Amino acid sequence: MPTLADVLARKTRHADLYDRLPDGRLRCYACGHCCPLPDGAVGVCKVRFNQGGQLFAPWGYVGGVQCDPI
Repeated sequence: MPTLADVLARKTRHADLYDRLPDGRLRCYACGHCCPLPDGAVGVCKVRFNQGGQLFAPWGYVGGVQCDPI
């Protein structure tokens, strides 16, 4: 049986908002942390990650639902 991490890892797409650094890492600009991500690393956000020199982010599922009273 696949874990939740395995299921969510399949629901990702190539992300924008990054630059390639001269040393091979990617610098993610999705937030103020500007994480330098070597291959296989996950950002501070724990959702954007570098896999094989490409930045990936979640796509295609709902991460949370909230109902507030009026």
